[in-house]
Amino acid sequence: MSNGPTGDWENEEKKRDAIIRVMRYIIANPGAGQACVGNDAAARQLFENPGFGNVKVPPQGRVVIFDPGEEHYSQAAR
Repeated sequence: MSNGPTGDWENEEKKRDAIIRVMRYIIANPGAGQACVGNDAAARQLFENPGFGNVKVPPQGRVVIFDPGEEHYSQAAR
């Protein structure tokens, strides 16, 4: 299955599907998810991997994976 060019990152449905595929992969392979905590480049690779994420993240796009139980609040939410 191919999600095509970087523009797919802007397609909410395709991006949501990629998130679900990556989360399922992480559930089945917890070490892969743990390796991405604090490592945005590794997280990006999960999303761009054609075996499960299969979506191109644009250069300005960020992919962040948090440790289970960790809470993150943006400055805007404070």
